[in-house]
Order: sequence, then C-alpha cells, then structure tokens
Amino acid sequence: MNKQKSLLFIAGTILFILQGSAMYAQENQNTQDNQAKQEHKPRTRLSDKLRLMPPPIRELKEYGKDQNHAWECLYDTQLPEWADRCYAVNGEYIGPFCFGVDMYAMNQKSTYKNDFTYPYTVRGIGPEGDSIVIGEKPYDKYKETERWDSIRGHAIEEFIELTPNDSVWVDLMTLDELREWKFPTRKGWKGPFVYMINKFIILEDADLYKIDRNFLYKMEVITSDKIEALKDYPPFTIIRILTRTHHNWHPSRIGTF
Repeated sequence: MNKQKSLLFIAGTILFILQGSAMYAQENQNTQDNQAKQEHKPRTRLSDKLRLMPPPIRELKEYGKDQNHAWECLYDTQLPEWADRCYAVNGEYIGPFCFGVDMYAMNQKSTYKNDFTYPYTVRGIGPEGDSIVIGEKPYDKYKETERWDSIRGHAIEEFIELTPNDSVWVDLMTLDELREWKFPTRKGWKGPFVYMINKFIILEDADLYKIDRNFLYKMEVITSDKIEALKDYPPFTIIRILTRTHHNWHPSRIGTF
C-alpha cells in the first residue's frame, strides 16, 4: 500500500513538473511573440486611446509659452526674414523652424550655445536630398566670411541639433508626403497647394519643411472655390496642418473630450 502511494506521489510530482514546464514554455513563447509583434508593430501613430486624451498644458505661468508655439511671436511675412536657422533631427533637416516636432520630446544642441559637436552633417535638404557638413567656425553674424553655407539663399547663422528622447519614435515627412499619406484617395484637389502649419502660411520654400506624423493632430483642407472672393480665379487648395499641442486641441463638444 505504501509502495502504491509512493508511486502515485512520484507520478503526481512528475505530472506537476511537466505541466509547470509546459505552462512556462507557453508563457515564454507568448512573451517572445508579444515582443516580436511590438518590434514589428508600425510605430507611426499613437494609440487610439492616447489620441483621445488632450495634450499636456504647458502654459501654466502667466507669461509662459508652449515651446512648440514659441515662434508664433512672428507674423507670416516675417518667416522668410528669420529663415537663417537650420534644424535637424538625428541629422535630417526639418526646416528653418521647428514647427513639425514636439520640442518637449527633444534634446537640443546649438552652435549658438557652444555645445555643438563638430563636424556635423545635415542631410535630406529639399526634394533633392542635399547635405551640408558643418565645420567649427566662430559665431559672428556680422562677418559674412564667418557664416556657414546658405540654404535657398539664406546664410545660416545657427544650427540646432535635435535628438529624440529614448521613448520617442519620429517619422518625418515632407508636407506633400503628409498630404498624400493623409488623403491617399483625394485626387481631385486642384493645385497649386498652399500649406499652413498651425497659424502660419508658409509663403516660400514649403518643400523644405518636414513634420513628424506622430506629432500630427489633424489636417484641414479648403479648396479655393469654397472662398467666395476667389470663385472666379484659377483654383488652388489650402492644406492646414495642426500639430498635437494643447493649444490646437479642442474637445469634440463642450464638456467632453
């Protein structure tokens, strides 16, 4: 009888071990599968749940300003006058202004602040994908010989290197690419296209700007025939790009989000 109990105990122990091993193996496989799915999951959009939540409020001080809207002290006509900066994310050019990326998700280095690392290559400038190499030079905006290369006729006075935080995935697109991605089936819009980024009308060099589509909040489209004063003129289309900031965010109806 004791021998039979011992055999049953041993058999039960072996069965328990086998079941535990099978469960561990299944759990380990599930973990690997989830990791694989995560690695291959397109990280080009925020989750639907996150998109429903309002962006953080950053203008908490009386005279504080959200960094993503800091340049809005300028008028539209002043943008070309201030286009003497060069912003790059991981070396990829994003334009003379940083409208298209979340500045709170970026680490910054600047030639103006003397914390820049030389030499530095900026690539992907314009449709041709041009590049320039930045060598160390004294900063003196009053000496033409001390300036770096020009981009579209604007002598660059400051280079700003942006590096995303570890948890941030940046997917840069030109304005035309963003339009074609967002509205792939809308072929009937008449060109030329006039782009706006937040409050600004991009008056020139729109093909130099890039937007992180993870930072996109929404896009609005207005065809010129919808504007009464322009109905009798050649058609064009206005594309307005709004970035994901609390300044741009509005609930779908009052009292909700």
